[in-house]
Amino acid sequence: LLASAKRQWNPTGSLSASGGYSWQTLYNIPLNRPSTSIQEAPSSSYTNNSLVNASIGFNWYPYLATRQPLIRSQKAALDQQRLLFIVTARDTILDTQIAYTAVQKGLALVKAYSDIVETDIAIVDQIEKNKQAGLSSEADVEQQKAQLYQDLIRLINAYAELDAAQSSLGKAIGNIGSTYIIPTDKFIPTGSWDVPLDQTIRQALELREEIKASVQLAESLNWNARKILASYLPSFNISAGFTALAANGIIAQELWGLSPSINKQTTTTPTIAANLTWNFYDGGVNMSLARSQERLAQQALDTARLQETQISADASTSFTAVSYTHLRAHETGRNL
Repeated sequence: LLASAKRQWNPTGSLSASGGYSWQTLYNIPLNRPSTSIQEAPSSSYTNNSLVNASIGFNWYPYLATRQPLIRSQKAALDQQRLLFIVTARDTILDTQIAYTAVQKGLALVKAYSDIVETDIAIVDQIEKNKQAGLSSEADVEQQKAQLYQDLIRLINAYAELDAAQSSLGKAIGNIGSTYIIPTDKFIPTGSWDVPLDQTIRQALELREEIKASVQLAESLNWNARKILASYLPSFNISAGFTALAANGIIAQELWGLSPSINKQTTTTPTIAANLTWNFYDGGVNMSLARSQERLAQQALDTARLQETQISADASTSFTAVSYTHLRAHETGRNL
């Protein structure tokens, strides 16, 4: 659309041609008169013509009030589409990363609970042997079996979470089917976020394309409103054309082959004109349309402000969650 808007600067051309053939017969029969005067003899004539008409024309608007606002409106709309594409790409990458990490975590949990279950089974077997030797009671055996059942439930849940994570990863990368994706690297937390909260929020507001896309939408709508209002201004165009008409035929030829009259005619007409067009009043239709576009632009700006608030809240929540996770990981490692 932006390219088509810019091409309004180019002149336009048109070419037309037409041809035809005409046949006309004229009968002249005088009426009888009661007098004794000499009667005019009946006569008949026809006209046989072939015509060819061709014309070519060019038109150029050196001044068109709606052209530049349209170009800027389409440019802002294109920038918005680019930003929305970046948002979609970023969301796809983020979904893939989250699903991949979830699969890594699921594999680690399955491995950990599998080892725990194997250990529980070994402990149950040992307690059974101790019971036979009189070193353990039935209560000890049942208590350890209860622990085994709990760990088995955790292992089953870990398998279910792994299956869901693998399905999410397949959906994120477009691999829908029964084939599971197994990451080759292990789930190892790396790096830390050492940026303070206020700088984190500021960075989020600067990098998130949703806000910029809403602002570009508002700019596009405002320029579209200006384009509509510019339709009330006059436009100026220069036009040039050339027309050629060729006729060839027989005119007034007597039907019985008398008095031939051959007609050949060629006419050429070059034209050049400068035109000023001004539609200064349309009942207020375009004025209403422009105001509607301005209201939509204001709505887009309001959306941008809401997005700023939401992104600030999301950044603050994520910052707190990361800090809390690091703290829990540190405490858990120290307890181990």
